[in-house]
Amino acid sequence: MSIKNVLVICAVVAATVVAGELGARIWLWTPSTLGAEPAGDRLGNSRYAFAPDVPGDLVPGQDGHWVVWWRRPYHVVTNSQGFRSLEEPQPGFRQIVALGDSQTFGPYVATEDTWPAWVQSELRRQKLLGRVQVHNGGVSGYTLADELAWLREKGIALKPDMVLLGVFENDILDYRRITTGRGLRPVSSTDGLGAIATLARELRTGFLRDLALYALAAQLRRQWEMRAANIDIVRGEGDAARERPEVEAARLRQYTELYERDFREFVRLAKESGIAVAVVAIPSPSVLAEGQTAEVGPLAGRLSQELGVPFLDLMPTFAAVEDSAQRYYLLHWSVELNALTGNGHLSREGHYEIGRRVAEWLAWLG
Repeated sequence: MSIKNVLVICAVVAATVVAGELGARIWLWTPSTLGAEPAGDRLGNSRYAFAPDVPGDLVPGQDGHWVVWWRRPYHVVTNSQGFRSLEEPQPGFRQIVALGDSQTFGPYVATEDTWPAWVQSELRRQKLLGRVQVHNGGVSGYTLADELAWLREKGIALKPDMVLLGVFENDILDYRRITTGRGLRPVSSTDGLGAIATLARELRTGFLRDLALYALAAQLRRQWEMRAANIDIVRGEGDAARERPEVEAARLRQYTELYERDFREFVRLAKESGIAVAVVAIPSPSVLAEGQTAEVGPLAGRLSQELGVPFLDLMPTFAAVEDSAQRYYLLHWSVELNALTGNGHLSREGHYEIGRRVAEWLAWLG
């Protein structure tokens, strides 16, 4: 092949890439502002980049506003340990780490308004349990398998006085990701492959993040993953089965068995390491407002009783409040749809109610 032909091919390839990049930028374009509110940031999933070298799983030292949903930008602070906390761990303080998924991490509310922060605030305000710090180790998308991996790789070495394990209704169905090898939390490694994986993550969250083609591919992949995981991007969670009932029932049994196995292993490892465990079941708005049957809370309660672990079910607390789905979650009633609409994550009031109740419960436990 002549040099001229090679140059022509290179020019065609380059022109195709440039045209594709331009087309992707046009497709993904949104206005930089909508009124006085930002339309979104460019962090994508890199906002949850895994930090292997600190006790928490979040990138440490963050202090900025995230705009995942343009209507609700929120302030995120992480301490030097990779927890979503305003404070650094202090000697002489009782250390508590709260684990969980997005309902613990707290999207759309400021760091000081997540329920672990409210637990700390209420314990101090009411002068309960002496000097105590509660660090938010929740990560959006995590399930019990991810939290067990954290305990093995980081928690045992950190050895907090207590782990507060927040469980939510989608925890069992999230085992879809685990069984298909699409877990959010990478396996820690110090070998060459681990170094290559770290370099790949840095490349992906740096240079590639600025490419519209990569952003479009990542967006399409996230949409596919959401459909596979039965996630409704409007509600923030999905509950309806997408498979034949007999297939869904078989897989649900499989996920439940894995959940039970990991729950028992989590408690065993924590107790062997001298770490107290307490479990908090956060109700789902679909259970509160739509009459669906709670699965995870009762299961976690049964396992907690069997294993001698303190368990707090917040369902009675939430159910006793009128319009709790609208007050405690980012939901409102739509006359046009004749249903609740919005986002299924906790509101500031919901986080506060959990924090207040958990603080009272921990004081009662002593």
